[in-house]
Amino acid sequence: MSWKVRLGFAVLALLGALMVLGFVKSLIFELVPLVILLLLGYGAFRLYMASRGKAETPPQLPNTTPPAVQARPPKDAATRLREIREDAARQQSQQQ
Repeated sequence: MSWKVRLGFAVLALLGALMVLGFVKSLIFELVPLVILLLLGYGAFRLYMASRGKAETPPQLPNTTPPAVQARPPKDAATRLREIREDAARQQSQQQ
């Protein structure tokens, strides 16, 4: 190759390198401020959420046990059957 062809390749390589450097520079100058703004916004959001959580602490309820429910004493099967028969006889006498 002649020196003119080599010089042409060198000039093209230099221009290509300058284009790549310009692209990288534009990315850095455009993306770095965007990243900084996003991080600042995220930090402000986290501070807002943290202050909101501290301001709205729910009131503490007293630790009390529920009132005891008075249960009927358990009945045996014979007593329950007798009560059912008495109720049935009472209803039949009311219907007549």
